[in-house]
Amino acid sequence: MRFGPVYLFYFCLFLLIWIAPIDTSSFIKVVASFILISLLVLISIGKEKGRRLATNQCSNYSSISSVFNFSFTYKNIAVFVAGQLILVMYAGHYYTGLDPVSAVSMYFSGVATYTNYQQWFSDNSLAIFSLSKIPPILSLGVLKLTFVMTLSRLIAFSSEKGIRLIFKVLLVCIPIVLFSIYRGTSFEFFDIGIAVLCFYYLRWQRNLSLYSAPRFRLKNYLYIFGFASILLAIYNYNVQLRYDFNYRVSCSNEFCLDTDALIYQAFPGIGMVLFKITAYFYFGLDYLARFLIHVFDDLSILVELFLPFQGLLQSDFYPKFLCQEGVLRCGPTWSPRLEKEILNLGFLLSSILIMLVAIVYGFIERKLSKTADVELASLYFFMSLYLLSLPVGDFLFVSSANVLSLLAILLLILLKKVKI
Repeated sequence: MRFGPVYLFYFCLFLLIWIAPIDTSSFIKVVASFILISLLVLISIGKEKGRRLATNQCSNYSSISSVFNFSFTYKNIAVFVAGQLILVMYAGHYYTGLDPVSAVSMYFSGVATYTNYQQWFSDNSLAIFSLSKIPPILSLGVLKLTFVMTLSRLIAFSSEKGIRLIFKVLLVCIPIVLFSIYRGTSFEFFDIGIAVLCFYYLRWQRNLSLYSAPRFRLKNYLYIFGFASILLAIYNYNVQLRYDFNYRVSCSNEFCLDTDALIYQAFPGIGMVLFKITAYFYFGLDYLARFLIHVFDDLSILVELFLPFQGLLQSDFYPKFLCQEGVLRCGPTWSPRLEKEILNLGFLLSSILIMLVAIVYGFIERKLSKTADVELASLYFFMSLYLLSLPVGDFLFVSSANVLSLLAILLLILLKKVKI
């Protein structure tokens, strides 16, 4: 657990590359692994540099510092959840046309709320910006901001523990879960999972600094395994909903189901779940591997992508451009953040950017081992999302709620005059 959420996520991606029952070539898997390991090395170097810088500045432990003070009595949690539910019902109705009772009823009766969400979104032209979108966008921004700050304070810095802590975390997550049900999407559960992992890691790290002894026991790993299993089960259910519980394997990407794979032969159910998540969590690495091969096959493209701003200067370079050029089939998949950074900044500057982000990330992580700062902990979560998104998608900037929350966090830190 010493290595933190980014290392754990990358390790899981590495396992997915080699275990998932997909029929892509071993060479592509090797290149994808090389990219993943290279990113991890770059992040590790920057992170350790940041931790060393913070060690020289952090000497004394401090009490909780935050402009967001909150006592975790059940009464306060009930008021907080009620306020968030109002935001969710308003935004949920705007984006789906449903009331909460209808959304929950549809979801648990096997009707795909995702299909309704997509149809309503299209019929009402919600993809086009208008002034009427500002209130629901702000509502989701406030929802995300207060959720992350509350969860960070509850998990990372409160004295709550055991079953009481787990129960209160579940209560705080109710509004986010409801919004997921409104839309029929799993991304909200991914957000919850990463937030819980980040803040539990900060809690463990703080205990390690305070008590000079590891307090992360076997039962904690069992909690993580159980929590991850629940998230995968929810994801699988959401996929089944979209296909009216008649899911059939398709090959819209460059890889198809490999029924001869060891995991599929030994555990077909687990193998099928892993195959389903490859469209989200493996495709980015597969694409980056083919992107790298494509770039190194053409010296002119390689030279151009060492220079910055090619994505702005040349119309030939845009996210997932290999898909449009017919180099590979992509289907409805995410565009890895790393590709966007390379197209915008070039190989060299994008590497420097990742290194700088990792330095700040390591600095904050070390600082939070002795400073109970809710805003910094919240920033740590958003920076984790960025680092996780590099080989997979664009978890941070694809959501207006995330962007607004991040800006608000930075503003709060600036107002507190915290030097990062």
